[in-house]
Amino acid sequence: KEALNNYKTYLWGNDFLVSPVVEAGLKMQEVSFPANNNWYNFYTDEKVNGGQTLKVNLVEESIPTFVRGGAFIPMISTIQNTTQYSLNKFNLHFYFDENIKESEGHLYNDDGETPRAFEKGMYEVITFESEFKSNILEIEIEQKLGENYQFVPKEIPKSSILEWVKSRSNPKLNLSRGRRYIEDKRESLTSSIIILGYLNAPKLE
Repeated sequence: KEALNNYKTYLWGNDFLVSPVVEAGLKMQEVSFPANNNWYNFYTDEKVNGGQTLKVNLVEESIPTFVRGGAFIPMISTIQNTTQYSLNKFNLHFYFDENIKESEGHLYNDDGETPRAFEKGMYEVITFESEFKSNILEIEIEQKLGENYQFVPKEIPKSSILEWVKSRSNPKLNLSRGRRYIEDKRESLTSSIIILGYLNAPKLE
C-alpha cells in the first residue's frame, strides 16, 4: 500500500519496480520496495529485501529500476529500429531467488506487421516456468503456436539464464524443452538451449 501511494515509485507490469527522478540535482532518492518479494537492481544485480523504504544512490545514466525475484526477463541485443526485431535468438534473464519455489513468465510474439494477428492465429506464446525444490532448480520452456503461425526455432544461450543461478545458492539445474539438460554447478555454462520444433507443435485454443 505504501508503494502504491508513493508517486516516486511504481510497478511497470508485474516484475519491474521503477522510481523516476523528477527533481534536478538529486544525489539520492527514496524507493519503496513492496513486501513479499526480494528485488534486484536491474543495473548492478544488488539484492534488496522487500517491505522497506531505502535511499538509493542516483546516477546520470539511468533511473532506479528493480526486478522482482523469480522473474523471467527476455531481452534482445540493441537494434536501430523495429524492422530489425527478431526473437530467433534472445537472452532470457532469470532472477533466481531461493525464496521463490515456483514462477512463470510469458512472451507473446507475432510478425509485427499483420493487423489483428492474434485474432487470425498468427502468433506464438513462449512460456517459462521454474520450480525450485531440494536445491534443484528446474526451468521449462514451452512454445505454443497460433493455428496459422509458422514455426521458427528459437535459440536461448544458457549463460543468460544461469548468470543469476550460479551467483546465488548454487543449486543444480535442470533445463528442459524437447531435450533435457542436467547441469552441475561446476560445469561450464556456455552452450545453448534450442527450443525444438515439431510438426505437431501444440496450438493455443
